[in-house]
Amino acid sequence: VLQHRIARQESVSQALFATALKLARHRGLVEGGDAELPDKRRAFAAELREDIRRVDAIDALVKARIAGILE
Repeated sequence: VLQHRIARQESVSQALFATALKLARHRGLVEGGDAELPDKRRAFAAELREDIRRVDAIDALVKARIAGILE
């Protein structure tokens, strides 16, 4: 959004969701049949939550740097 490459922030969510779904398909988490699938899906969800936490932390650092709090 800041680089004016996308028009709306909703586009970011769509792109992230589509990418996460592709990754889930690649890992075999979309189609059923595996007895361990629920555990694998929970682990994948936890991994995504951790990734989002890290991105949020980086965003906070960038905002702090812009605000002059960090060098």
